[in-house]
Amino acid sequence: MKYIIFDNCFPIIFTEAIAHKDISISGMEPTSAGYLYISSVENELSVRTYGESTSLGIGSNKKDKDIITNTLLSY
Repeated sequence: MKYIIFDNCFPIIFTEAIAHKDISISGMEPTSAGYLYISSVENELSVRTYGESTSLGIGSNKKDKDIITNTLLSY
């Protein structure tokens, strides 16, 4: 899976068949992007972010994991 985080707080998760550059939100700036792996470890959500988006020229950030985890757990 791929992801982009907009304005340091709003994550979008999508398939690897779509280029990072093809995802946009009007009025919001992509602040980090890369790839992610989501799994369940002992019934707890585990998210690992890594890599970068060459099409956007930005990479993953250490706090991306927490932003994505918190967003997924809020639903």
